[in-house]
This record gives sequence, C-alpha cells and structure tokens, in this order.
Amino acid sequence: MVFVSYSHCDAQWVQRFRVLLNPLVRRKRLRLWVDTEIRVGNQWHPDILTMIKQSSVALLLVSADYLGSDFIMDHELPALIKQGVRLAPVLVGECLWQHVPELERVQWLHDPGREGALNLLGDQPARDRQLRLICEQLMAVAPEGPGDALRTPPMPPAAADSSPVAVVQAGSVGGELWGVPALPPGYLAREELAAVIAAVISVEGGAVGLTGEVSAIGLHGQGGIGKTVLAAAVAHDEGIRCRFPDGVYWVAVGEKTDVLGIQLELLTRLGGRERVPRTVVEAREALREVLAQRRVLLVVDDVWSDTAALAFQVTGPRGRVLYTSRDPQALTAAGARLHLVDVLSPQAARALAAAILDIPPSVLPPVADRAFAEVGYVALAVALLAAAVRGGQSWEAIHIDLRRDAGIFGDHPYANTFKAMQLSLTALPTEVVEALLSLAVFPSDTQIPLAAITRYWAHTRGHSPQQTKRDLEALAAANLLRLEANGVGFHDLQHEYLLLHAPTLTLLHAELLNAYRALLPAGKHDQWWRLPLEEPYIWEHLTAHLGAAGERRVLAHTVTDPAYLTQRITIGGANAAETDLSHATTVLPTDERLRWWQDWITRHAHPPRPPVTPSDRLPTATTSSGSAIAPTMLAWLTADPSRQPPRQQPQTTANTLRHPQSPIPPACHTLSTPHEANPEPQDFRLFTSTETFCSGILSETFEGSVKLTV
Repeated sequence: MVFVSYSHCDAQWVQRFRVLLNPLVRRKRLRLWVDTEIRVGNQWHPDILTMIKQSSVALLLVSADYLGSDFIMDHELPALIKQGVRLAPVLVGECLWQHVPELERVQWLHDPGREGALNLLGDQPARDRQLRLICEQLMAVAPEGPGDALRTPPMPPAAADSSPVAVVQAGSVGGELWGVPALPPGYLAREELAAVIAAVISVEGGAVGLTGEVSAIGLHGQGGIGKTVLAAAVAHDEGIRCRFPDGVYWVAVGEKTDVLGIQLELLTRLGGRERVPRTVVEAREALREVLAQRRVLLVVDDVWSDTAALAFQVTGPRGRVLYTSRDPQALTAAGARLHLVDVLSPQAARALAAAILDIPPSVLPPVADRAFAEVGYVALAVALLAAAVRGGQSWEAIHIDLRRDAGIFGDHPYANTFKAMQLSLTALPTEVVEALLSLAVFPSDTQIPLAAITRYWAHTRGHSPQQTKRDLEALAAANLLRLEANGVGFHDLQHEYLLLHAPTLTLLHAELLNAYRALLPAGKHDQWWRLPLEEPYIWEHLTAHLGAAGERRVLAHTVTDPAYLTQRITIGGANAAETDLSHATTVLPTDERLRWWQDWITRHAHPPRPPVTPSDRLPTATTSSGSAIAPTMLAWLTADPSRQPPRQQPQTTANTLRHPQSPIPPACHTLSTPHEANPEPQDFRLFTSTETFCSGILSETFEGSVKLTV
C-alpha cells in the first residue's frame, strides 16, 4: 500500500497522481491511501497510524505548505520513519527541502535540484510527461500488490434456482428502454455485435447455463475500446427488444457509487414497492423476487468489483444480465461468460472515422491510418481524431502532433485516449477549454442535468442558457462529452483527463456550491434544507461537494440538522439520509453527532411504506415519510435528554420541522415509540412562530398541533 502524505493546499497534485495511478489501483496492483480528513490543528487520529503501519511506501508531495504543516512534520512524517515506511518524495512546490534532514538523505522519485518543482512546469505536456515518469519510478520502488488480497470481500452468492435458464422467444412487441444511452453520432455496428446478441439470448455455455440462475454476459477490456457503446447497441437492437418485452433496463455503476441506492432506484422503476430493503443483500433478494418471471434485459455498465456485479445478479430464467467491466475477475465472480472486446481493426477504424465524417472510407488519406496507429486503434481515440478533422484540422497536422507528443504518456493504459483528447482541445477557444475543465467538479459515472451546468456556468462565466447550450454542443461535436436531451455525460477516461488538468478542484467545488446558494433565502446561505425540491442534482450530491470544498463545519451542521434529514428522507427515503451521513463520516470520522444520527436513522427512519418515487417530488402530509418523521424526531429529541445528539441541547419550546412546500395541516398524528421512562402518552402542542429555533435542532414551525404518543 502507498500512503500519500500531503498538505491540503496541494490537493490538486493528489488528484493528478491518482488519475495516473488509477489503472494500477483498478488492477489491484496498488492500493493508494489518501488522508482526506486530518489537517493542521486537528487531533491526531489513530486511523492514520493504522494505515501507516500497513503501508510499504509513502508518496510525499513536498511543498512549502507541506514543510509548514505542524501536523505532518511533528506527527505524520516521524510516524512514517519510525514504522520503516520507504519515503518517496516528489517536489510539487518550491521550498527549502534541502534543510530538512529527513528529506535530504532519501532517494527522490525525480531530481528536485535539476528538474525543479512540478508547479513550475508551465508547459502542460512537459508536466504530464514528468508526472508519468514519476509514477513509473514509484512503481519501481513499490512492491506489487497481492492481487486478490486487495479485493474487497464479495457478497455471498445468490441462492440457486431449481429451474434452468429458459429460452427467450421473440415476440411482436419490443420492450421499453429504461435509461439506455443513445448511440453516438456516426455509430457503426461493430463486428462483435452479432456474437454478443447471440450470447445474450443463448441458454448454453458457461457456469450460468449450468446453475440455471442468471445468463450473464460480460464485456471486458481496456478503457475507451467501446464496451459501453456495444452494450448500448445490444440494448437498442429491435430483435433483442422483442425478446425482452418487459423492458431493457440500464444501470451505471462506476467506481465510487452507492450500490444500494442504485438497487433501490431500479426496484422503484420495476414497481417493487412492497418493502424497503436496508442492505445490498436484501435489495438483491427483492429484485430477484420482482424479476423472477419477467422477460427483461438488465445492462449493468462499468462494474468495478465483485460486490457490484453480484448485487445485480437478479434476473429470472427468462431474463438476462449484460455486464461491462475492465475487470474480468469481477464478472467471473458473477458467473458471466466473458467476451473480450478488443481494439478496432485498421479497417474498422477507417469505417468509424468515415462514418463520423459522413464520407466513404475510401476517401480517407493514408496518413489517417498512421494517425489511427498512433492512438492504438482505440475506438474513443479514433472518434476524437475524426471529430477534430470535422472541426477543421487536417489529418497531416494531427499525425505530426501525435508523433511529437508520443512520449508524454508513454505506455500508460490511458495514453491513447489522453493523446487524442489533448489534440482535440488544441483546436478549441481557450475559454471553452477552461469551461470544459471546470466540469471536472461533477462526479464521474453520472448524467449531469443541463440545468446544473447552466446554473454553474451562469455563476462562473456569466453565460446565458443559450450560450451554455452552444458551448456544450461544440464540445459534443468534438466528442469531448456526450450531450443528450436529459443531460451531459462523460466516458470515464474523458472525466479522468479533466481531473488530470483541471485547476484547483477545491475551488471549483466551492464555486458550484455558491451557484446553488443563490437559491437559498437571503441570510440563510448555509441552511441547505431550504433548497427547492426541483433541484435533484444538488440534493443527491450536496454532501460530496461540501466535503470536497473543505466546508467541514457546514457539512457537519447540514447532515445533523433534523430539517435537512427530514427533507432527504422525504425526497429519497431513509437510505438517502444514511448515505449522506456515511459520506460525512469519511470526512469527519471523529464527530460523535454523525454516529448518533446514523444510529437514529437506522432504528427509527425506516417506515413500513414504499420509498418516494422521483415523480413524487412534492409529497403530502399523508403520503410522505418525511412528513411523518418530523414529529417523530421532535418527540424523540424532547422526551428524554439521554436521547439527544451529543453536545446539543434541544429546548422544549413549541416548534418542529416542516416541509416548506407542503406544510403539515392541522391534524392529529399518533406515532408510537417505546419509551421505558415515560409509558404514558405525552402531548406536545406545536404552535406557530416566525423563526423559532431550538439550539440549532428544530428549524421552523408550522401551524396546527400534533399529538404524539411517546
């Protein structure tokens, strides 16, 4: 394991090293541990010492801020030395490192005296080349990972069905597409399409057919070769849709995702609302029950782990699962028959480029073939080159630029796509390039609503919706992003490139939050529970952006505010609130309030009713779990001081939480909660006031009274 030691001020360098080391992390050759919560002035946390003891190498990102950190110099660095962890320093910022004995006598990953600090390399290709060489040196000193020992423990296998996989007969009505991405402009059917379609409908071959559970097909291979596009082509095929009349469902998993949240969303789409699963295993069983007799094709895109693959091993005998992944072992764990998707043949590369340019392949000049060879015939890279030609560049100039920059990324697995993206960006106006890089603030594997980008760019660029749309269309024409009716998406390698070259990501997160703060009432810029419900993106990703922006105080206050928790439960169910609290604990691991609320939500916020669907964004008092949970919270917090969150003292002043768009009308709600110390019913009269707060616990009042049986 490689322990990353750095100053919070140098977080942008951490993100760049993570991008280049990511292929090794994905292949389980390397485990990278980055401290994202302990900074100068914070109390020494035992988890850091635990991780130091498990590390073999420490990547030190040295700068003036690094040397100026009392925490690093007095605690972290001495602990690394004491434990015998090999130090691998990199100079990311000019400083007096020569006067630090601990750094002066170790072997650096580059020559800091001759090559200088990375932040002085103003030329982007030169910086990228130096970063890549440093990563190669790091791998030379870091022992190779133990492979499967670094893998997370998989889920238990699903119980086997007694019946074999059934034949999937073609019908006259095609199944509806749910969440399936559109095929890209200039799409050309690949040679592998027919074989994959045959495998999807087959009942033969592999462990899947023998177990009689799920006939799962796995598409695997390196990034950018077209696995997702091929899977989308299968989903769009009319013959496939006629064999799966109950629908074709697409779920995007990705690296850092809430598997349970995706399962619950899929369960809602399928109409499985009888119970609300609370774990990944329970959700898998619920999905299996719903899909037992349905003829559906489930496409699970970009699987990273055994657990994610097994979580969606849910279809019945007449259903099928189609996975995509770069990790064949994850697909094997789910019993998938593997189909390798390789790079394009020279003829297929010509055909793809010609389709994008809307010309016959024979018209392409011979130099185009040499350009395709420079990017390794990777489908995404070929599409980027063709889009650059469509934008006005010549094949000759493209080939020259590719040859000139051939050594920047060397043999890195992302080299071909990164070279093509870098070339595509050179033809765009500087302002548009900067705008594209600013989109690194959004998470990967997520469709970004157009409204979110419009709001963000209006704040940071002063652009109108029309200007934003024009810029996005230009970027889509260059194949640098995917523009659809419902939003914008990135291939994960496109997003990795943005992370590699984006400016300080912390500031981008702060700007995005400020764009949404404009929606809050004047003087209430940190009362995030007041956000309009019609802003689904920020509701789902608020805690991630607060943590990434370094707004730890606001993050802690937000996720422990009953008003915010009530809204989250109202909108997305208890799992949404639990996810936010879980994310906050990774940023603030020692905050007792977070643990307290996690326990409270687990025990009390799972009502025996279905979760709110996306179409029910405006709940009512009679149907909303959030409306019901508000008086429950009030009763629990006020009935017994021992049940109050740590370091908070709620008063008994009459007030409670309300849903701003749907105030609870005068009514009588009876909620039963066991209370050993006070078995008799206790009434709380809740009266109106303008802005009554109870020590930061209760945020606003509503008219009427609520009777609570505690």
